[in-house]
Amino acid sequence: MENSEDGKRYIIWFLWKQNKSGSEILYEMEKVYGSRCPGKLMVYKWIDRFNDGHSTVDDNPRPGRPKTCSNQENNKIISNILDKDRRVTLRQLEEELGMSKSILDKILTEQLGMSRVLSRWVPKLLSESQRIERVRVCRQLLRISKKEPRFFDRLVTGDETWLHFYEPKTSLQTSQWKRRHESTPIRPRAVASAGKRMATVFWDTKGIIIIDWLPNKVTINTEYYVQVLKKLREAIKSKRRGKLSSHVLLQHDNAPAHTSRRTLDEIQHLGFELLPHPPYSPDLAPSDYWLFSEMKRPLRGKRFSDFEHLRSAVNSWFQGTPEKSFTTGINKLPSKWKKCIEVKGEFIENYEQ
Repeated sequence: MENSEDGKRYIIWFLWKQNKSGSEILYEMEKVYGSRCPGKLMVYKWIDRFNDGHSTVDDNPRPGRPKTCSNQENNKIISNILDKDRRVTLRQLEEELGMSKSILDKILTEQLGMSRVLSRWVPKLLSESQRIERVRVCRQLLRISKKEPRFFDRLVTGDETWLHFYEPKTSLQTSQWKRRHESTPIRPRAVASAGKRMATVFWDTKGIIIIDWLPNKVTINTEYYVQVLKKLREAIKSKRRGKLSSHVLLQHDNAPAHTSRRTLDEIQHLGFELLPHPPYSPDLAPSDYWLFSEMKRPLRGKRFSDFEHLRSAVNSWFQGTPEKSFTTGINKLPSKWKKCIEVKGEFIENYEQ
């Protein structure tokens, strides 16, 4: 009997009575049956039945067409399976439960309200302490911005980004309409060029204040970044009259060159007030969630023969972008802080580099 379906169910029941977990039961079953072992879904289905008080290894009597009805028991079994493994496929459910794909699809979508989605990409899987820190800093920034009526007028934000001499268009940029009888357009796979330059950009609600291009064969370190901050102060002095006297609020991320003791001392010496920024938070940095993606969009798909042509294209974009766009980009901050608090520190959206 042990090779029959009833025999396998008895073994599941016996191991369940010994308070073994589902994974332990499945492991023991695989040792006994090898390739003839019941599937994971079937094992968990019977564990769920035993947990619900099912006292025999017999199937419930099912008048009519039992495997084509989305009754309450089927809904519960499928729901329990999905709770244990959200990546299970329709084919696996079909094989284990003996239901057709059309019936399973109806149960999943209409009865259980489920839909299959792609995982959302995030820069990093955050730990609990990192999520807590993100919430804490967002609350702090909301308090500061509410107490200071000129908060966003005083704010200067900045970051670094790579700009390639050629960067392919995104899938969305290359999408196009087609008629039903037409074949799907194709395009060759393209990759970004090896040639690239790094730019450090500082800006505010009025537009770009300074863009500093990293020389070839130079890395961003503390000494380099301190020199950029000095240039920033001079640029503010010449382009934003009165901003220095109102005490600039500086916002940047936690890159090593930004957080070294030498950099922090220089920030204080320059008369800037440094705003807190949680680690691993590009979704809360205006340059990452708005500026760089907007700046690179019109550059994608274009080939620049040298650095001068690339720099000219970037400068043209800056000059042609209206002030209200920069204002809108920075004024999104409060809503992003609130959203981060609402989702308990999780990442709030994707962003382009």
